[in-house]
Amino acid sequence: MGLLKTASHVTVAKKIHGRISQRQSGRWAAAHAEQTAVPSVSSVLGAPAPDHAKQVALLRQLTDLHTQGVLSDIEFAKKKAEILAE
Repeated sequence: MGLLKTASHVTVAKKIHGRISQRQSGRWAAAHAEQTAVPSVSSVLGAPAPDHAKQVALLRQLTDLHTQGVLSDIEFAKKKAEILAE
């Protein structure tokens, strides 16, 4: 009888350990997700700048010129930096 009693204790202990392990890994995953969450641009920078729409339009035009081959990579990079610096 001692062997059956020991086996039942081991089985119960394994089930409890499994439940605790699952619960703890869920907590760790949730905590890790909170720590690694990427903040939105608006939350970091506050309200968007009033020239934001203008910058986006200029960047789109600049990208179009670059993809058409009108601007070289260096010219594109310089103008992009100027637009983003405004």
